[in-house]
Amino acid sequence: MVNHIDRMRNSLFAAVSIVLILVVGCSTVVVHMGSPYDRYDHNRTREILMTATTGSAETVTRVLGDEVYRPSGSEYFPSAQYAENSSSTDTLPAANVVPLFSGVSLPLSSVPVKDGRSDREDLIDFLAEGPYAQVGVQPGETMGDTKSVQIAYASVLDFLGSGEHLSGGRAQVVRRLSSLNVVFADDVMDSRYRLRAFADVLAFRFEKFWFILYQLPRNDHYSRLVVVPERRKAQDFPAKKPQ
Repeated sequence: MVNHIDRMRNSLFAAVSIVLILVVGCSTVVVHMGSPYDRYDHNRTREILMTATTGSAETVTRVLGDEVYRPSGSEYFPSAQYAENSSSTDTLPAANVVPLFSGVSLPLSSVPVKDGRSDREDLIDFLAEGPYAQVGVQPGETMGDTKSVQIAYASVLDFLGSGEHLSGGRAQVVRRLSSLNVVFADDVMDSRYRLRAFADVLAFRFEKFWFILYQLPRNDHYSRLVVVPERRKAQDFPAKKPQ
């Protein structure tokens, strides 16, 4: 009888341990960088200066738009081909070289750029479009409620605009951000670069967006920002079938 009770107790303990492990594992918060359309990593109203690498050094000044990110390639960026003949049945190149932006400079600037918006104003416009707009490459055709967003995100925008708040190391920055009612991520999945190229990467969520801060080696402050929407929850398509 005693042995039976002990076996039941051990089984119960094992079951509870498994549940706790699953709960802890599922509670890990990971931020996924997402596509160029979803992420905000540059002022979309700034002109991008590019210099051709073939032939004579030709300088092209242009605002990059959605047409750059096409499967068939773009006239503004080179396409890559295999060394040997390809067996593909279409006309697509093996790969396209498209821009990878390093993130918006921090502290977040409120100074308007030539014929464009300041970094802060452009970020506000991006946030106002909402997390599903996919306007990370260039501004959308419709404008969201920028005034409401400016008010709702004021504390975070002011924080990002302060060099003092962004300095002092991870522990101090986390402590300062904690007063803003944010949620911190455990990890960041960024396919653009190896994360070990940075001294630190810190991500926090406010409202419907993740704000990811990057600190370069030998720097004592976070100097780059990328903003991505909160990860969307999977839709229950079977439940949407007509009854």
